[in-house]
Amino acid sequence: KAISGCERTPRYRLTNLVTLNQLLGRDNRCSLSRCCAETLRVPTTMSMRSRLLAAAALIVLSQAFVVAIERGLRPELSALPHTSSTTLPASIGDFIGQDKPLDERLVRASDAEAMLNRAYRNRLNDGVVVNVGIWTRFNMGIPHSPTECYPSAGWEISSRKVKQLPLDDGRRFDVKEFVFQRDDDRIAVMYWVHLGDEVITDSESIRQLRQRLRATGENLPALVKVMLQTDARNLELAESRLTRFAAQVLPHTELID
Repeated sequence: KAISGCERTPRYRLTNLVTLNQLLGRDNRCSLSRCCAETLRVPTTMSMRSRLLAAAALIVLSQAFVVAIERGLRPELSALPHTSSTTLPASIGDFIGQDKPLDERLVRASDAEAMLNRAYRNRLNDGVVVNVGIWTRFNMGIPHSPTECYPSAGWEISSRKVKQLPLDDGRRFDVKEFVFQRDDDRIAVMYWVHLGDEVITDSESIRQLRQRLRATGENLPALVKVMLQTDARNLELAESRLTRFAAQVLPHTELID
């Protein structure tokens, strides 16, 4: 019996259309093919759309869940420490200091929330620049470290080492010292970081501190990075000069709070 219209057309699979068309008359062949195709196409489209919507909803919910967890585990930030002209000593030995503010564009590029830059010179025109940067928002790494900022300005690292810095009160701290070369110029750089009561020189210490703070619920302290730079044409004198300066500067910068 000939089938007319889609009302009585069963939902045969498309793979059976060839056989059905052979069995049916020519007049009903096109009608059956068109109807079956439409019948099968709509559920397939709706099914694919539903899957996409479900996947998108799952991604959004997953991201919201991760953010909620991070907010719950992330230590609260501390307030920005106070700094002033007395944060650094006015003179160190026979070196007299003078504030030399950096270009605002450089400060913004470093993401530091406060920065001090003081240049010291003696009567022989020997110079040491002391830079103090403060961050309350930072990730797992030490921000704007010498291994980033100097090479980006064309300096190559000639040497690096960790050395112990003795203070007058008998305490000793690890600091990092670099020698950079650019064409015929050579400079020595020493730096360390205050993080709460700790003096650190590596990013691993930041990660460990964050883990401890998650357990105790304490605020994340501000990060204070101190960096000294001097000419190193005479490397032995440069290293001695930086060591002497650092021993005088560190007791001041550890009071930044």
